[in-house]
Amino acid sequence: MAWIEMHQSLLTHRKTWKAAKLLGITCVNLCGHLYVLWSWALDNAPDGRIEPDDVAKAAQYAGDAGEFLAALIDAGFIDRRRNGSLWLHDWKDYGGKLCEQRKKNAAKNRSYRQRKKENEAAALPSRDSHETGTATVTLPAREEKTRVEKSREDTPPYPPHGGRAGDLPVSHDTHSLSVEPDEYGTLFDLYPRHEKRVAGAALYARYSTEEQASMMTAVRNYAAYVRYFEKEQDRIMLITTFLSWDRRPWLDWTREENAKWAVMPPGCRRNDERDPALTPGVKGGKYAGIVYQ
Repeated sequence: MAWIEMHQSLLTHRKTWKAAKLLGITCVNLCGHLYVLWSWALDNAPDGRIEPDDVAKAAQYAGDAGEFLAALIDAGFIDRRRNGSLWLHDWKDYGGKLCEQRKKNAAKNRSYRQRKKENEAAALPSRDSHETGTATVTLPAREEKTRVEKSREDTPPYPPHGGRAGDLPVSHDTHSLSVEPDEYGTLFDLYPRHEKRVAGAALYARYSTEEQASMMTAVRNYAAYVRYFEKEQDRIMLITTFLSWDRRPWLDWTREENAKWAVMPPGCRRNDERDPALTPGVKGGKYAGIVYQ
């Protein structure tokens, strides 16, 4: 997309005032005609030279073409040289910059196409070697590993329950893990959002047996909390977030103040008349005859 430089002072410039006065039009109208003229010149007069008969037509001026040309020459928007040729004033300093850049881009594109053509020709086997069956194509060795390969190297092997990483010769690909402890399967079934099962299993396996037992309590409490407040799926933590090795948000749901959610009556849901003390972290509330200390 081409563009042309326009100065904010054009509307109030003395040359604009003079040309508008000579033509009997407003400065706003004249600026519009000048813009159209210069835009036309980008494609049709890239060097800035313009024919007399083209000026008014290119500027889409509906009045007298001769008067329009004379006014632009008199005001200094068009220069008349000694040989009688007409040139847009200081065109090389404005629209000419774009034209020069277009020429450079065209030359660069031609050079690129030529190099590409030469490289493709060099990569093809010669006719003689093809006919004798001796032509070979050597593919360059990859210098960098793909992100998938790197992630496979960084992912520790899935350990057996209660064991250590590396005890079983299993795949490094977390998307093809087939070994899963029974305890994790139970935990995942209790979790309120059933996504990222395999990735969650890899995180679960990093914890000790004691921590895994605490996770079961945390999941029960969190699942009851989600049911009570009727959380939408996109507002529920992914299990990979819940079991995060760095932040470990599951620890918050093992605390005593969050244990009340797991003993809520079956089918209990949030309503407008609920006791505000049932909010996680607040003690002393009661619901349906159950007192939470």
